[in-house]
Amino acid sequence: MRQSGMTYSCQLPNGQLLEIENDGEFTCTAYSSGNSGQHQRQSRRFNFGRWTEPPVMHLVGNELILQLNTEKGACFLSVRETDITTLDHPALDGAEQVHLRENEGSSKMQPMEPMKPMEPMKWD
Repeated sequence: MRQSGMTYSCQLPNGQLLEIENDGEFTCTAYSSGNSGQHQRQSRRFNFGRWTEPPVMHLVGNELILQLNTEKGACFLSVRETDITTLDHPALDGAEQVHLRENEGSSKMQPMEPMKPMEPMKWD
């Protein structure tokens, strides 16, 4: 059985970074993107149970499908743009496997920090 707390990441075609972590009974997913000094982060949690092996990412057409083998069985997530939804046994025939990077030394995804309020505009 895999240790919980290991984080995996994948660079998505839209330039965002997807992080996946097994935190006990929960699978945590987080998107992050940042450009021109702006950084955005969006996360979700799913109660799939502990992973029994590392996650696998498949590319089917223009859809990414994340396969998680857990103590409760196989679970699947559809990853499109910034939307992650659960799937029931998708067809993976002809799917291309996408590399997931194992992030060393990470134990927990950092929660998103609140944004600082913007300064009011000054009119001369």
